[in-house]
Amino acid sequence: VAVYKHFVCLCILNGGQGGQVLSALQAQDTQCVIQAQPVARSILWTRTPTHLQGEDICREKVDMIILFPAEEFLLMVHRHKENPCGGWSNEILNKAVTDGTKTPSLVIMEMDNYFRCVWVKMSHKSRKRQPEAGILRDSKSRKRERKPSLEALPLLTRKEVEEMIDFQLLVGFRVRFVETWKEFADFVCMFNKAVAEAPDKIQRNNSSKYSFYIDGEWAGGARVERCGKGLLEVWKRQIQQFNRVSVEIANAVVAAYPSPHALIQAYNYCDTESQRHNLLSNILVRRGEGVTSTSRHIGKEISKRIYLQLTSLDPELLLEFT
Repeated sequence: VAVYKHFVCLCILNGGQGGQVLSALQAQDTQCVIQAQPVARSILWTRTPTHLQGEDICREKVDMIILFPAEEFLLMVHRHKENPCGGWSNEILNKAVTDGTKTPSLVIMEMDNYFRCVWVKMSHKSRKRQPEAGILRDSKSRKRERKPSLEALPLLTRKEVEEMIDFQLLVGFRVRFVETWKEFADFVCMFNKAVAEAPDKIQRNNSSKYSFYIDGEWAGGARVERCGKGLLEVWKRQIQQFNRVSVEIANAVVAAYPSPHALIQAYNYCDTESQRHNLLSNILVRRGEGVTSTSRHIGKEISKRIYLQLTSLDPELLLEFT
């Protein structure tokens, strides 16, 4: 058993609406220590075994989120674009690497705002010739040499910024883009939940030598009574046997079509083969609860595979290659 502590850098609380982040963490009954950190604008997760509490030497740094300034991030991407062999040099990143945290995460804020500025400048440029295409500057920013605003930064496209696979692989940082402090607070809460659950998941995965083997409940099948109770569970498990079909997807399909007969009838009402293939594609699948919940559609691929499995007369049909 271990105790988690969260060290929130003062820079986050002093700038913008950082109080939202602290309030969100406290709402999760999280122990927060507010103090200056070696890595500016960071939130650090540490874990200490209960029998060693009070001994800082035994504190393990588990994870870290860095609220990375968009201005520095864009300048760093621009430098790498100009000189790909120059690496990803930055004072904040260097401190985070030497800090000993396993895999820090960078959160970049207000990138959509920057891209809007780029779009406006590019549209003006198409109508009126600009002196320099590489750097965006307005008349005020030329007069005052202060910290660059989003409009006074290198001209980069969304594609150039998002194509940062080499950065995430070589430097070892995860990158997340958010637009508001509310989004940042939600991400920190989701991250906090994942950090707290990680040890239990690792222990659960390591508890069985044959984690890939089907569990006893599945091996025994679903019990069906004479009154029909249990048939819904059988139908749900039949859908779950498809590759890449989770419990949430199976539940969504069963909620829409509570039996194979109901689904077959729906297929018969479709006019074209394409409609049958895509019948289930727009069903919404929800995962999680509260602010950490996510939702997405089943998609065309899984919808088509379920249709072919229920209707095809070809016993040799390979659903993965259709």
